[in-house]
Amino acid sequence: MVSKCKIFYTLLFFISMPVSAGDITSAANKFWSDFRAAVSNDDYTKLAKLTRFPLAVHGEVDFIPVKKVNKNEFPVVFKKIINQEQFVEKNGEELRTTMRKIVLSTEKIDKKYNLERDKHFRVSDLVFDYKDNRWALFRTYYSEE
Repeated sequence: MVSKCKIFYTLLFFISMPVSAGDITSAANKFWSDFRAAVSNDDYTKLAKLTRFPLAVHGEVDFIPVKKVNKNEFPVVFKKIINQEQFVEKNGEELRTTMRKIVLSTEKIDKKYNLERDKHFRVSDLVFDYKDNRWALFRTYYSEE
């Protein structure tokens, strides 16, 4: 008969195994799909679950202090961030858009990111990382004008 200790340690071994490279990329794209849906639906409760707190909100320039946003402040602050005006270059022309439009138009995580090695990616001013076996928004940039 197999002891309970053996079963426990066997399960612990499999649970604590590192995620394989393909799994990290797959998890990133699953996370991104959930994140985009939450942005599309203005679901701040879901977005909070996809965020690591305190969320570091950096200013436009380095001398602006980083603001640490907690879960209670998040809906108000994130609404400002996601609706923030952005400028993107397309065909040599600078176009105005919003962070929301950039998020919703980015269907998959660009293959330029080495997710397995770096365990982070960035979409415009939103920065995500893989820590504690989950992807999360952990840093963003916002300019109050």
